[in-house]
Amino acid sequence: MVKENDEKRGVFREIVVDGKIIGTISVEQKEDVYRKDSEIGYYLLQEEYSKGIMTEAVRQICEIAFEKLDIIRITGVVYEPNIASRKVLEKNNFLFEGVMKKAVIKNKNIYDLCIYGKVR
Repeated sequence: MVKENDEKRGVFREIVVDGKIIGTISVEQKEDVYRKDSEIGYYLLQEEYSKGIMTEAVRQICEIAFEKLDIIRITGVVYEPNIASRKVLEKNNFLFEGVMKKAVIKNKNIYDLCIYGKVR
């Protein structure tokens, strides 16, 4: 997926440590009236949590996205109880912008969705 989509509608990267792919990260540009915005998404293997890897990956991909994409902001959306992911965004100067109440359902649980933004 990373190789097929990179720089077509966003920036897509594998997260590699010691030659092993341990996650993925992307910034996907939106369309139409939202075309100057993009959305960041990321995934990391659980055994790699709490090592600062994702904080650094987010820092790097934001730099790349602002350089390569015609965007002025990056949006991050996080399930409210995912404190670690929220901290990753906050450490990268994403500002907490608000909450969408009861906006997502996962494993039969309903969660609020926290909205973060980073402007060029």
